[in-house]
Amino acid sequence: MYKIEKLEWDSNHFDLTIGNVIFEENEVSNLEKKYDIILAKVGIDKTEEIKKLQNNGFILKDTLIRFYIENIQNDKFNKNSLVKLAKENNLEEIKKIARDSFKKSHFYKNENLQEEKIDELYEKWVINKFKKNNIYIYEEENIVKGFLLGIENSEEAIIDLIAVDSRFKGNGIGKELILKFFQLNIKKKSYVGTQITNISAIKLYEKLGYKIFDFTYIFHKNNFGE
Repeated sequence: MYKIEKLEWDSNHFDLTIGNVIFEENEVSNLEKKYDIILAKVGIDKTEEIKKLQNNGFILKDTLIRFYIENIQNDKFNKNSLVKLAKENNLEEIKKIARDSFKKSHFYKNENLQEEKIDELYEKWVINKFKKNNIYIYEEENIVKGFLLGIENSEEAIIDLIAVDSRFKGNGIGKELILKFFQLNIKKKSYVGTQITNISAIKLYEKLGYKIFDFTYIFHKNNFGE
């Protein structure tokens, strides 16, 4: 049926025992009770796996869409960008934007997770990633108005997080961040994902040449009080 592995980072952050479903042939029984929350990610075409989850009390919380560009082209560049690499002294502004920008995520749809803790999760995500990956900021008049967290190697350029300060949305900042990211990753394959409800992000990605290649359901099961 499936097995469950403990998500150590998530468990430590929320001070709960949180597990993740891994589908396999051998059925696992009576192990779910030791987890406060169990997460499951499954492709929307996996009918049997979805049925197993629903029959076992899992609730659909979110649907993710993933996009790709096979080969970033140089006709997408914008040379007048205010985007640059973030420095350590930009982290506080970046953390504040991150804290306020991901309210659509599946974590916020679970009533047993404290909102304050979820806000902190995205702050920690940014800090941890900053140590290993590039964060690009859109800075104007000494104000960080948006950021893009990129995971980059010789072949791929992944947009892990992208967010714009709510005060400055609608001004093309997200587009500028992505165009600069493209400029620095010419000829690479690129990936990005978002929630199915984030219509503005979906339209932007498609406008910039991304194509949809995957839909994923995210299920939660809470064992509180059982």
